[in-house]
Amino acid sequence: MLRKQRSNEMTLETGNENPLGRDNMGRPNQAARDEDRHKPPVQEEFSPQPEAKTFAELQPPCIHATSPQTPIQPRQKGKAVVTEPEFRRIQSLEELRELYRSRGLTFSSTEGLIEQVKQDWEKDRVRYLTEAAEKELPEEFPKLTVDLNGKSHNIYGCIHSPGIGEELFKLLATTVLSKPFWVHEHNLGREFLPGIPSLEIDDHNARGVPLRMLRELGKIWSSLLSLQLPQLIPRNVQEINRRSEQDFGDPHKTFKIYTMAPFDGPMELPSHIDIMRREELDLGYNQYQLRSAYQAAFFKAWDPPKALKVTDEQKKQSRFAPETWEEKNILVGAGHAHDIEYFLTHEPKYGVRACERARVDAELFNENPEAYLRRVRIRNGIALTGGFAAATASGAAAGYLARILLTGLFS
Repeated sequence: MLRKQRSNEMTLETGNENPLGRDNMGRPNQAARDEDRHKPPVQEEFSPQPEAKTFAELQPPCIHATSPQTPIQPRQKGKAVVTEPEFRRIQSLEELRELYRSRGLTFSSTEGLIEQVKQDWEKDRVRYLTEAAEKELPEEFPKLTVDLNGKSHNIYGCIHSPGIGEELFKLLATTVLSKPFWVHEHNLGREFLPGIPSLEIDDHNARGVPLRMLRELGKIWSSLLSLQLPQLIPRNVQEINRRSEQDFGDPHKTFKIYTMAPFDGPMELPSHIDIMRREELDLGYNQYQLRSAYQAAFFKAWDPPKALKVTDEQKKQSRFAPETWEEKNILVGAGHAHDIEYFLTHEPKYGVRACERARVDAELFNENPEAYLRRVRIRNGIALTGGFAAATASGAAAGYLARILLTGLFS
């Protein structure tokens, strides 16, 4: 600390005055070195940082010990031309081009337009995360709502982590227990809905059983070898993890802020803009968007009062508020939320057959819930068995090749 202070003071001096015993290059002279050698070492006191009140004041976590005092800075300087609420109202890329044109910007290509969107999305992030950091948690877990056919389709996006903290977990549990009809993303129930009746959407079936087998094969090998394979993680997920680690020291604060912010806030682009981009450039959806389309198709066709045959008398005697019987609710990872919002009102360009499978599954559940559950169990069993068989076969083949190589080396 003492040397840092001296260095700062030195930069204020000009000419050859050298009150700190340094030459013109800033190096200590012999007298200064002798003086420092006989001084006791400086003991720095630890003083905890005051609690951050805004996003801009939040400090990086302690693992970044080289710059513990550096506040968060926006990665893109300047004010956004288009802000998050304005992006949210956009229904097509042509509409987006017109909005930029009205503000003096034109683009010769879709790629140029998207690059500008990325910059504006990044610039505006500090604003809406600052606002999210200053908000109190509401009485109900944050959601998106799409009204279709006289029913509210509520989309609840949560971060995939059982470590979200007691406050958020209680809020989510209270919200779930206040409504009768729930579906959830594959595997999310065991994290957040243990013991609570909720129907699991088999969204990993979006890519079909053969690719599902490959997924199970990868999981088995990863577990057996205890490997972490970051190259298999999509770049947007890596970016979310990196930003969360860099921007927040307290993980509970991270989850709270991102829960109160737009669900796609950590993404490189607003979710629906990225879908439009992929459709216009004919790039196809990534695996997460495909699963979102599958979830939306199932959610849209799912009719729980019909499937469960709930009578008016049962509704009157239940603990649920009357309006909740006209709602459908889905709990998904936050990255799926705005995708599902989009696909509920827009027909997907890709994955049409997968979405048709989801609709057929939902209609089967509506008519015969037990038959649907049997179908899912059989499908999962085939995928797991195929994945295990493939893992066994590939393991045997690897062992055989290793034996040949070792025999050749040591014979």
